[in-house]
Amino acid sequence: MKDMSFRIEGMHCVSCARSIEKKVSKISGLKNKVRVNFPAKMLFINLDSGYVKKAEFAKLQIVKSQIIETVAQAGYKATFINDVKGLQNHESKTVKIWQKRIIMAVICCCPILFYMILDIYKIRPVSDFSLNLLYIMPYMGLVSLIIGTFCQFYLAIPFYKGAWRALRGRTSNMNTLIALGTSVAYLYSLYNYVFYIYSHKTFWLVDHFSHNLYFETSIFLISFVIFGKYLEAKTLAKTTSSISKLVELKPRVAHIFKDNKWLTIPAENIKAGNRLKVLAGEQIPQDGVIVRGETFLDESMITGESSLIKKSVDSKVIAGTINTKNDIEIVVQAVGESTLLAQIIRLVEQAQNAKSPIEDFTDKVASKFVPTVLVIAGITFLVWFFIFGAGLSRSLEFFVAVLIIACPCALGLATPTAVMVGIGQGAKMGILIRGGAVLQKLNNINWAVFDKTGTLTDSENFIKQDSKQAIELLRSKNIKTYLISGDKLSKVQKVSEELGINNFQAEVTPEDKLRLVENLQSQNQKVAMIGDGVNDAPALAKADVGISLAAGTDIANETSDVILAYNNLSLAPRTIFLARATIGKIYQNLFFSLFYNFVGIPIAAGVLISWNISLRPEFAGLAMALSSVTVVLNSLSLKLKKI
Repeated sequence: MKDMSFRIEGMHCVSCARSIEKKVSKISGLKNKVRVNFPAKMLFINLDSGYVKKAEFAKLQIVKSQIIETVAQAGYKATFINDVKGLQNHESKTVKIWQKRIIMAVICCCPILFYMILDIYKIRPVSDFSLNLLYIMPYMGLVSLIIGTFCQFYLAIPFYKGAWRALRGRTSNMNTLIALGTSVAYLYSLYNYVFYIYSHKTFWLVDHFSHNLYFETSIFLISFVIFGKYLEAKTLAKTTSSISKLVELKPRVAHIFKDNKWLTIPAENIKAGNRLKVLAGEQIPQDGVIVRGETFLDESMITGESSLIKKSVDSKVIAGTINTKNDIEIVVQAVGESTLLAQIIRLVEQAQNAKSPIEDFTDKVASKFVPTVLVIAGITFLVWFFIFGAGLSRSLEFFVAVLIIACPCALGLATPTAVMVGIGQGAKMGILIRGGAVLQKLNNINWAVFDKTGTLTDSENFIKQDSKQAIELLRSKNIKTYLISGDKLSKVQKVSEELGINNFQAEVTPEDKLRLVENLQSQNQKVAMIGDGVNDAPALAKADVGISLAAGTDIANETSDVILAYNNLSLAPRTIFLARATIGKIYQNLFFSLFYNFVGIPIAAGVLISWNISLRPEFAGLAMALSSVTVVLNSLSLKLKKI
């Protein structure tokens, strides 16, 4: 067990994730090994090989229990998961929970909206009723109280729980703002209504008193926030769809030759060495090698290569790929977590949970955001009440609007959602990227250094068909290329001329490759090294970004930041283009979230009231809810971009 993953329940914002991360990191041996991914609702523990060697299985079980207990003490629930099936179920469950709440919220809003329409248009619901509007709705206060109480203490329970967890952890988050803002509106209205009942000895509202009640503010505010959470849950589920689709590729059954006959058994019961039959149209159950027959396989879902691949005896086959033509027989070589498909799923999941430097920055900003907003809201109330003499009701309205419109979640979601979508898109293309930090480095690459044999050429020194396309794509984006090889000068020069690579070195050692990378870096150049062999490993490790072919050696893949799952070199430049598109989305998200708060908070505070521009608390809540959704949708638009 090298890594551990936990599903976290109860997180509602990025501040929650940061709080959990801090507490779990305090467990002995886990410092700098903990990552909480808010969009994925996952806690990820990276246990390096040194830690695993020192820890027996029993100790790891104790660590697992400590993590679950620590998360529980923070007010959340952690569940250990072995694969992403648990995550998929959790996402579906989360969407359904918010869906139920939004239905109840809509039902609650309908009578309140009816009262508001009557109030705005001075409509009489009964034609022969002799009193004006303020008298024909006598039970408006009582109905609003009942509905407001239901919304405040049932529909808003998740926000109160989140605020309480934050308080216990001596911090604050988005839930703090929502709970405080809605509570102020509700309690102020409750006080006014109870005082009215006591003084007038009736539930009937008269003498324009309805305008002293703000139950509709808390009702609509809670409803809008729930609506936003529902949309957020639904859109966030799509950011992890790449993993879900990979999981769906796992075959469920297989045909095994046993006791002199073919039997159909669950795919998970297969063992290495079993002989299987794969019928035309079926998926390959586990990794193996063909021992009988020939066919064409569709490997697009694994490698990104759209054309069918011819396979015959001794050809290797990958679990999850589709046999399109003839029946074949294979001998299983790898099963379960050892298959390429399982490794790809694990790599993508780990990459999506890795934190980038940009995300570290936004997390720090978000952690200071809520306390700052609380101070601004307090100052807003004091200024309006004591300096401008706006009265308690109006001053509280500005106070609540400031609390509610502020949205640290949009800022916190800006980076991880874009990273998750970008890495997911890469996986669909056959590009396996080890995290957001790699995407950031790829964004700045201006030199691409290539190995020759096995990378630009095949093992017989013929130039691969996709090599020229790769070089041309890099050149079109002003990325300089360099060919370096241990082969003879004449061969290296010929390849460089045919591909249009102006810079090359021949007859070099692995140390020479390393020195070349170091030399370019000393000139403030950002270098990507593309190779596939043992002799490339030092340069791959030293380069800003190491890119290796999946067909290469294990050591080359282990030292690389990017693995091209299919032996297609044109994916190398597309990796850089994907990174640039992803980082571009991150910057767009950050700009939007910062601009939204920079503009929204002053408007909510009443700065533009002289120009008749203001924002009621409930509409501030709607704006806050939609801001997070907008950021997620912008990240999802990466799926529409042609790389």
